[in-house]
Amino acid sequence: MRLPKLFALPLIGIALMLVLFQPWGGTASNQASIPANNVVYAQKIDAEVWKTLQGSPDGTVTVLALLAEQADLSAAAQIADHDTRGWAVYNTLHDTATRTQADVLAQLTSLQSEGHINRLKSYWIVNLILVQTNETGLWALAARPEISVILPEMKLELPTVLPG
Repeated sequence: MRLPKLFALPLIGIALMLVLFQPWGGTASNQASIPANNVVYAQKIDAEVWKTLQGSPDGTVTVLALLAEQADLSAAAQIADHDTRGWAVYNTLHDTATRTQADVLAQLTSLQSEGHINRLKSYWIVNLILVQTNETGLWALAARPEISVILPEMKLELPTVLPG
């Protein structure tokens, strides 16, 4: 069984996200008022997130929380059989996200029940979580050691293929 369609679009998405995520990380000087106990975590939050939150009429912002641990696909690269390699990539990506996101998702679900988070969605191709949150949820997310950076939501579109 061949899996090229299963992995072609996700791999394009991974490449785009890795390119777009290079300039990450706002600094503490980008935020107007950071509570003293949150200064360390402020380094994880991109400056654009703060701008969006400050201008938000409902006091929420949608962010992409990138987990520090990303799947190691080096073993899959050594597999000669296309189908076996495809499943190895899928299983590695999915298992890494499931394992590393569990505690974060549990806390976010609790914050959601308290009204601090409106929406959350887990992704496994790139190990990240999309979260629509208020400032309380944002600080809680930044305090998680599993989270490496919090970026503003961005829309990624596949390029138009021109006939050739």
